[in-house]
Amino acid sequence: MFGPRQRRSSSSFAGFVAGDAGLTEHRRERVAHFSAGMQRRLHMAVGLVHRPKVLIMDEPTVGIDPQSRGHILDTVRRLNAEGMTVI
Repeated sequence: MFGPRQRRSSSSFAGFVAGDAGLTEHRRERVAHFSAGMQRRLHMAVGLVHRPKVLIMDEPTVGIDPQSRGHILDTVRRLNAEGMTVI
């Protein structure tokens, strides 16, 4: 569970999180300028950085745009297919 951590530069870490959230094209923008859906996708990506075995989500798609909703649901399906338990 606790093993050696890989050190990443801040730009590498930002790229990883942005890619997981589908926000690569917005990586230079301030989060304060993100839409609600983009912020929700970013929050999800930050929670996935350490690749947990179990992901518990409470209404992850409420109040967001259809594009963000689709991205979140696709990500949840992919993570489940990769072996992560999603509740």
